[in-house]
Amino acid sequence: MTHRAALVGLWVVACGDNHGVRSTDATMDASSGGGGCTAILTGNVAETTTSFEVCPQLQPGVGKSSGHTMIDFVVPSSILGPLAVRIDLGATAMPGLYSTETTRTWSAIAVENVPVRGSCIFTAGDESVPMGYFALNLDAIEGASTAHGSLALAMAVLPFASDQGDQSDCGSNTTEALAVRF
Repeated sequence: MTHRAALVGLWVVACGDNHGVRSTDATMDASSGGGGCTAILTGNVAETTTSFEVCPQLQPGVGKSSGHTMIDFVVPSSILGPLAVRIDLGATAMPGLYSTETTRTWSAIAVENVPVRGSCIFTAGDESVPMGYFALNLDAIEGASTAHGSLALAMAVLPFASDQGDQSDCGSNTTEALAVRF
């Protein structure tokens, strides 16, 4: 069986209602006094980060998103390394709610290296199986590159085998949640 077929089989078994991500606005505080933005990872990784690195940037789209505005997050994690999230806001980015039901192009990925040459892939997006889920509440856009709001995201956790054929231990959860207040 190929790795892809095994991963698809794993996802069929592991998938449930992926709409369980809820906005955590009430529990998150991106300090308006200049403390940056706050990201909370929950699932196999339990980590909270508040810094300016967490704050997203608005960027012009390329490729299939050419002519659109993208919102890009690069969330630092001491466990996963950088977690990259990219969401297409369309030709005219406006405040409002964006989600997997309203946005065609989006992605999220991070890789955790585990002993012995194994890895855990945290992934979601329009080209991922399973797709995962996100809800982006864009409260305001300032200038050409600054946005304010919140993001709730659910990603799949995929274990990859080590070079010796042993399956990586990625933890007991098959999904990882990310919540960002920016």
